[in-house]
Amino acid sequence: MKCRHCDQEGHVIRDCPTAPPREFTGECRICNKEGHMAKDCPEKGPSVCRNCQEEGEKSSNQYDLIYQTTNAFV
Repeated sequence: MKCRHCDQEGHVIRDCPTAPPREFTGECRICNKEGHMAKDCPEKGPSVCRNCQEEGEKSSNQYDLIYQTTNAFV
């Protein structure tokens, strides 16, 4: 693979070390303010696990739930 920014082999433009960082100019889905994504929103609450509803956990992967469910019957 060849980078379209620097023409060097081994990475793509998304991972190019010489490309300037892209700034997000859209609107946040949480606070509706411009300039940051929802993942970076200063107004978002704590992370809550979608499986167990515990704060601080981030297991939202469907395979985590399948693994937990499968192992519950072992």
